[in-house]
Amino acid sequence: MKKIKNITRIEYNGPHGWWVRIMYDKKKYSKFFNDKKHGGKQSALLSAYAWMKNVKEKANIPDTQLFVGGGARSNTGVRGVSYCKNSNYYFASWNDANGKPAGTSFSVRKHGKEKAFKLACEKREKMEKWRLAGNVYPKDEFKKKQKKDLRQYTKDELIHIMRLKKLELGRVPTSRDFKGTRPSYHKFCKAFGGWNKAVAAAGLRKP
Repeated sequence: MKKIKNITRIEYNGPHGWWVRIMYDKKKYSKFFNDKKHGGKQSALLSAYAWMKNVKEKANIPDTQLFVGGGARSNTGVRGVSYCKNSNYYFASWNDANGKPAGTSFSVRKHGKEKAFKLACEKREKMEKWRLAGNVYPKDEFKKKQKKDLRQYTKDELIHIMRLKKLELGRVPTSRDFKGTRPSYHKFCKAFGGWNKAVAAAGLRKP
């Protein structure tokens, strides 16, 4: 069974069931749904999910939390969208239904600052909707991922991406975190002469 955000399975000592926990705008919403009281494990989960959706609708809590200002993982006020001044690009990042990280970027020089930001937000929102629907990638996106990444990234740009990934993961990223993504870990190795050197250049580990 795939994990559902804000809902945790409880099977320790005591009654078994589902615990709904939501934190939003400094307010906490929580409720426990006992399996026995709700007619079994699946029925309890359905009740928990329905309660969660009702709470979010009444409190105007966005399901994806895309446009929540002041996010720790963003410097634009939009979760999953960041701007790199040195490279002059907006970056959109997301995880698919399997938790695999991915991302893309939009040039301010090519699109203009307002349009590049809008494109990054739209891309992030589109991929987040696909994730919530349980998809890994849309078919057209999957085909694009198979094409070779011919773009040349600057060192400053790669460092920014590396630091952003650390904020997303809550740890120093490994080469595996950049497999099948753009840029891939090969881009870091080529630019800095090795993965460990790339991590050190980003200031995330001593050389």
